[in-house]
Amino acid sequence: MQGLPRPLYARQKDDDNERTVASVLERHYGVTAQQTPRRYVVDLLLLHPNGRPHSWVEVKARTIPFRGAPYLIMSLEKVIGLQVMAAATGIASRIAIKLTDGVFIAECPKRPVEFKMSGRRDRGDPEDMEPCVLLRWDDMTRIDQP
Repeated sequence: MQGLPRPLYARQKDDDNERTVASVLERHYGVTAQQTPRRYVVDLLLLHPNGRPHSWVEVKARTIPFRGAPYLIMSLEKVIGLQVMAAATGIASRIAIKLTDGVFIAECPKRPVEFKMSGRRDRGDPEDMEPCVLLRWDDMTRIDQP
């Protein structure tokens, strides 16, 4: 038996962050960013000018600067979703991160090296605590202009 669906916490700020990151990705890669449906496994599909798929992208926004924490955490479930999309379609999967000092990109880890139980606690939702991958700063590249 399947439980009740989780609440959808997306807000206008999340949509604004996705649009900002999508614009940076379009300029950086020379592609068009197509938003996927809200409950889809990834946020964006980047398309070459001829319409051919370029890459899948999950967008994250954090209110810290680059290297402002020992690592960046991301849901293991999201990473697995990106890995499945890459395997099923043969195109790259990436993580785009909007931080307070820029927009950064990382290839989706092929095999997460380290993970732990983590998550947010500010909403009072016990399901916000979940297995999370620890993303290394050294695997990220800045893609916007300072």
